[in-house]
Amino acid sequence: MSKRPPLAVLLPENELVLRCVLRSIIAAHPIDGESEATRLNDAIAALTGRPRLPERKDRDELLGLIAFEYSVAKINNTSEISLASIADKLVSFYPNTADLSEKESISRDLQRKFAAFRKQLLDRYGYDAEWDDSALLRSVRIIMNELEKAGIPVDRSFLPPGYRHDGARTESKSDAIKKDM
Repeated sequence: MSKRPPLAVLLPENELVLRCVLRSIIAAHPIDGESEATRLNDAIAALTGRPRLPERKDRDELLGLIAFEYSVAKINNTSEISLASIADKLVSFYPNTADLSEKESISRDLQRKFAAFRKQLLDRYGYDAEWDDSALLRSVRIIMNELEKAGIPVDRSFLPPGYRHDGARTESKSDAIKKDM
């Protein structure tokens, strides 16, 4: 059995798809008093047979953004790349962290994780990374479409805007005008 990556953002694509789909189902079915993160953690453990991970505040999705920003600064030959300023900026504007009082500790935690996994994060999320998440997101959207067809509600709000719709082509204004001509 292969060793599991220590960060969710570094999981293999098949596990990222599973996490995205489960997250969308869980978010569409809230339960008072239970966090989505706890429920997702429990579902992953139940489906994969892995032990349940300890509960913690997980903002690791920001690490991909940090890697991208860091790589752009590096490519642009920015004289002094400040990991702290990149992390601080993202934590300040990210919807899940912008209003929290512990921004500084979140930023430090992200900086520590980035430093520990710099190469892997840059390989996957850097500006010139060869990994393309569009196939993963298309797979997630297809599964969500099928779940909805089966009457199972899903929440697409955490997906990038271009992947939130069901993928069916809708007629644009320009298409409608062309048909009328």
